[in-house]
Amino acid sequence: MRRLFFIFSIIMLTYCLGCATPVNKDISQKPASKPATTSKSVELPREQKLNMDKARQVANVYRMLDIQKVTQNFNPVILKDIAMNTPFTAAYLSRCDIDTLRVLIASGWAPSVIIQTPGGQKHIRIVLGYNHPPERLALVDIENPDNLMGLDEGYADFQKQWDRKTCVVFDRDITEHMLKLALSKYLSSEKAASIGITTR
Repeated sequence: MRRLFFIFSIIMLTYCLGCATPVNKDISQKPASKPATTSKSVELPREQKLNMDKARQVANVYRMLDIQKVTQNFNPVILKDIAMNTPFTAAYLSRCDIDTLRVLIASGWAPSVIIQTPGGQKHIRIVLGYNHPPERLALVDIENPDNLMGLDEGYADFQKQWDRKTCVVFDRDITEHMLKLALSKYLSSEKAASIGITTR
């Protein structure tokens, strides 16, 4: 009986080994890593220029606020206070750069900035367009919104004169949500999140 059981066990073991599927695994190979998923922002248009009517509308807001010439002590904090305490819909942005201005323009908004010229004079200028390359900005002084051609400035010179890298947007259709959507569309999530936004 034991002999029969032993023979039966050998037969079953042989059968099981024959049915098993061999697995050839190279333990030296590391499991393939999943590709990293990154959200790629949309590329900004190479060139963009808003209609002069946009500049006139913004210049008219400053006229209604009785701001046409600014004094030496005029600064972004004063501009923010003015923008946040007017009957007009406005947004104040801080920690900006050239790309921030390009996003605003590409989205149809005309940001205004404080510029301090090499002579020490301060001006409020509306950024109406850009060309990238050759890295030029089209600016309009609020004192003379029709003088567009004479205010073409390169990025490098502009950044030297740009007071505290801030800007204000006067537009009846602007909201914080819309600004965040526009910034996140064209900029990386980290860069978009670093820009300070205050709206009224």
